[in-house]
Amino acid sequence: MVNILSIEKVSKQYGVTKVLDEINFGLVENQKIALIGSNGSGKSTLMKIVMGDETADSGNIHKNKNFKFAYLSQNPKLTAGNTIFEEVLQDNQKELRLLEKFEKITLEISSNSTDKLIQQLANIQDEMDALDVWSIDNKVRQYLHQIGIDDHTAKVDSLSGGEIKKVALAKIFLQQADCLFLDEPTNHLDTYSIEWLEQMLIDYKGALLLVTHDRYFLTNVIDTIVNLDRGTLKVYEGNYDKFLESRALEAEVEDKTNKNKSSFLKRELVWINKQPRARGTKAKYRVDQFEDISASLSYRPDPMGEFRFGLSRKLGNTILEWSQLGKKYDKWLFKNSVHKVLEGEKIGIIGKNGAGKSTFIKILLDQVKADEGRVIVGQNTHFCYLDQNRAFLNEEDTVLESMSEFGEFLSFQGKTIHVNSFLDRFHFYTDSHSKKIKLLSGGERARLLLARMMATEGNFLILDEPTNDLDLLTLRLLEEAVLAYEGCAFIISHDRYFLDRVCTSVIEIGEEVTPFYTPGNFTIFKLLKEKRALESFELKQKQELTQKTEKSKRKVKKFGYKEQNELKKVLLKIDELEAQKESLDEQIVNLVNYDKYNDLAQSLKTIKHDLESIYQRWEDLEELKEAQ
Repeated sequence: MVNILSIEKVSKQYGVTKVLDEINFGLVENQKIALIGSNGSGKSTLMKIVMGDETADSGNIHKNKNFKFAYLSQNPKLTAGNTIFEEVLQDNQKELRLLEKFEKITLEISSNSTDKLIQQLANIQDEMDALDVWSIDNKVRQYLHQIGIDDHTAKVDSLSGGEIKKVALAKIFLQQADCLFLDEPTNHLDTYSIEWLEQMLIDYKGALLLVTHDRYFLTNVIDTIVNLDRGTLKVYEGNYDKFLESRALEAEVEDKTNKNKSSFLKRELVWINKQPRARGTKAKYRVDQFEDISASLSYRPDPMGEFRFGLSRKLGNTILEWSQLGKKYDKWLFKNSVHKVLEGEKIGIIGKNGAGKSTFIKILLDQVKADEGRVIVGQNTHFCYLDQNRAFLNEEDTVLESMSEFGEFLSFQGKTIHVNSFLDRFHFYTDSHSKKIKLLSGGERARLLLARMMATEGNFLILDEPTNDLDLLTLRLLEEAVLAYEGCAFIISHDRYFLDRVCTSVIEIGEEVTPFYTPGNFTIFKLLKEKRALESFELKQKQELTQKTEKSKRKVKKFGYKEQNELKKVLLKIDELEAQKESLDEQIVNLVNYDKYNDLAQSLKTIKHDLESIYQRWEDLEELKEAQ
């Protein structure tokens, strides 16, 4: 296999923190690698170094010059003032200019056609054919349509985060690169766009270096996983399933090793305590060995592994229910929605960006007024809300100040715990307590809001895009916390794996006017939706067949005066055409001036075609006559 990318002893340090420590790995032709690791482990930093957006402190990066590379950053920037169509073709300027010229001249010809303009158009068409411009134009429109963007003239300045990511992805795929570098490409995308992107990457024939926390991507797209941890990396062959198997074996081996180390330490501790203060140099190696092993065991399990959502009080018989619920702006977002939340139910809310998912939740929370229907909230129901935009954090507060409403000590899992210790459990150690909210990363903000939610202890969780910015470890811990939660939950998410793990039912908003409810997780929802679509298709086909049959029955007529008259005319027409055919045959046989041959042959061909049609009609009329 041809080597595309080589990373040799690359290091990068920020202050006293060593993000990358002499790491080595490579990417070969057609290989698909995922970089994973905790937030701040250096995934995006490494990607930026590879693309030249940042400089390594030491080490070398070699990219094969015979291959074309394309890069999608975590937060892509588009060119202000461009239309969506212009932006996607930003790297195809020649093709874009030709399309613009073609449209301009075509418009001029429609109002004032001249030989000069027609010649100019012909020349431009020749250039377009040479560059395969129509194929590129079709691909742009196809990509944009598949990800739900049909207004190609809209300015990129007005796009949402999800729409910006979609346009950037269409732009990347149009480049036809040999190797793609994609940093968190699923961020801000809805489920339907994520599934489109996943299929595009499965079908993609080039090499791929991907940073993502989407575990279905890691399972279905990737063939190699590179795990970054505290500046070093380890390569695992295979997809996410294989990675988990390998990590489980490692944990088992590590557990056995730690038990052996612990036994050794106990024996050595007894020995060391028995030694006189002025011990000899011969025994020094045992002391050194004791200290080395003791240091290797100083790392404790991740404190976040202990977190659980508390339950403030038991839910009543009525938890939350709504009937005939509807909301419209210019048109209905949804209507006729009916449901009664069951004890322990964890409902996934899915739909395209802008479909009305957050609006739906805000109506249930009485933050937005519905246009029809009613909502009943149980007396014992206490909501705990994680906002998609992380709006419940004051940008000017410090991490510690954001927890001030809970006091110096708070109740957590039946224990009283100091706020500093509580924050430690969410990786906010003492040196970060004075850090302002506005300086936190997306992942840090998400963790802080989770900490606030766990300190609040409601009995009905509202999680609006809870997986945004979280690394794989935190995602798994959050899943375990939601699964163990004894209350109810709404989970608005585009993370299919998360929805599969935690949801007991799913509501889809936006695809139909009435929200589609299914019991079960996301996979079951998809199967039921596909089954429903198949049944709908089969019913439609059956209805069309019935209509066609009824139409055919209505068409059956008696051989009456009208048909008898038509039959006479058909017979006369047949005689006329046969005579013309005979005359043309004779002319062609006796032809002297062969300049007329083409005209005569064309006339003969037309008459034969007419005869074929008229004979068919004659047969139909005769069959109708005999049927009487």
